Amino acid sequence: MIVTEATTAEALAGFVRGLPDCHTPEAALRQTLTTALALTAAAAGVAWAAGVEPIVAPIADAELLALARNADGAAAAGICRVPLGAAGGLALRVSDALGAPQAAALTTLAAAAGYTLELLLGVRRSDSRLAELGMLYEIATAMGATLDFAALLRTIVERTQQALRSEACTLMRLDRAHDTLIFEIPTGAAGSALHQWRVPLSQGICGWVARTGRPALVNDPRSDARFDQQVDANSGFQTRNALAVPLLVRGEVSGVLEVLNKQGREPYTDHDLALLTSLAGQAAVTLDNAELYRSLQDEHERLLAAEAEVRKELARDLHDGPAQRLAAIVMQIQILRKLLERDPSRLPAELDSLEGLARKANREVRTMQFQLRPILLETRGLRAAIEYYVNQLRETERIEFICEAHGCSGRLDPKIEQAAFGVVQEALGNIRKHAQARHAAVRLREEPGHWIVTISDDGRGFDVAAVLAAYETRGSLGLINMRERGAAVGGRFALESVAGAGTTVTLEIPSTNAQMDPAEGTAPTGLLRA
Repeated sequence: MIVTEATTAEALAGFVRGLPDCHTPEAALRQTLTTALALTAAAAGVAWAAGVEPIVAPIADAELLALARNADGAAAAGICRVPLGAAGGLALRVSDALGAPQAAALTTLAAAAGYTLELLLGVRRSDSRLAELGMLYEIATAMGATLDFAALLRTIVERTQQALRSEACTLMRLDRAHDTLIFEIPTGAAGSALHQWRVPLSQGICGWVARTGRPALVNDPRSDARFDQQVDANSGFQTRNALAVPLLVRGEVSGVLEVLNKQGREPYTDHDLALLTSLAGQAAVTLDNAELYRSLQDEHERLLAAEAEVRKELARDLHDGPAQRLAAIVMQIQILRKLLERDPSRLPAELDSLEGLARKANREVRTMQFQLRPILLETRGLRAAIEYYVNQLRETERIEFICEAHGCSGRLDPKIEQAAFGVVQEALGNIRKHAQARHAAVRLREEPGHWIVTISDDGRGFDVAAVLAAYETRGSLGLINMRERGAAVGGRFALESVAGAGTTVTLEIPSTNAQMDPAEGTAPTGLLRA
């Protein structure tokens, strides 16, 4: 083809007219390359731009393709290379040196093409960003649609695998108690083999991410010292590349989110890292909320179980105590009616017996009422409530009770007092019902910064480890309740028991906020005034 000024002008005019119809970078590159071939009569050429597969015509040789893949490479003889703005370039294989009109035409062509390419690539980046934002919104909506922990884990890994176009995705939860990562929900062909599998924090890329709290982008794992081939060996999965980021909750690492083997054998990029980091941030917060919800559900169920247990104990206590006394009183009254007719002289003695039964029933009811709501605890504090409660038990139980207090006359935070009294109630209840003890003691001791409450008995004792191990199958959770009550107010709980040698419960509670008892003239030693 003979290139003249007329054909050059016609080609440029056609090129400019056709640019508005180019809606993609690929179309603009194709139009640019076609026009450039017409302007220069080149035998072959290639046009390229960032993020776009090179456009070749009619068949680009290896040398031209090398230039497209390495824009900084030097062009060999017979190759004309023209930059297309900052976005790409053009390389043509020409047989002769270009004349001035052709060179000028290529310059004009490159300027128009470069401007158009930058616009189209900008639109593509915006479209891609909008698509990612839409995807992130959809994923966030899907994550927020459930608080079921297992379903949420599955949603996170499946959506992450799709978003990062990866062959597999793994979510690992951090077990700080054992310094391990647990494969909660692994996807891909090896998922079932890795479910709930544990790896130490000292091993693997994910272990490094969990230890350091930093992401890892590894496109050549076998040359990376952090890569642990044991996971592949155990699962049968072949890792080509990996991208892992930490799950952060309030600045602390709670796990690791990892994707493996980007589809199309492509490498992971910094853009992929940014996307996975965004997904991990959403996932970490959502999982934390689900964990809190699950904990609340467990606590709610535990409270319901505890309430049911209290109702059962109250029913038993009513049946074994006041109900029996009242039945005896009714029978005694019937006997009195008969004696009134047959032998009135015996009435005084029988009335004394009847009065004794009534008084005992009354004491039992008052003790139960105090157990349900210890008013004295609210008005006078922990020491007064314990002393009153032990005195009530002395009147209704066969056990010999001792109550001693050294200091401890002030008031503590109401929550601390309620928790401590609950522990005392639980411990004394266990002694009354299970210990078969003859003697029991409650001792309060004040020390700087804390009070110590000790409840002991000389009963039959028990194997603490065996009882705690069997709690899942037991109806009562008394020991756990005592421990949790103490921990909830910053206290320390201890339990010692030996079969045949009695039991000792010790509770240490903080008293740094203790106030003077209004009934006392001065603030007790070691306590702070309000």
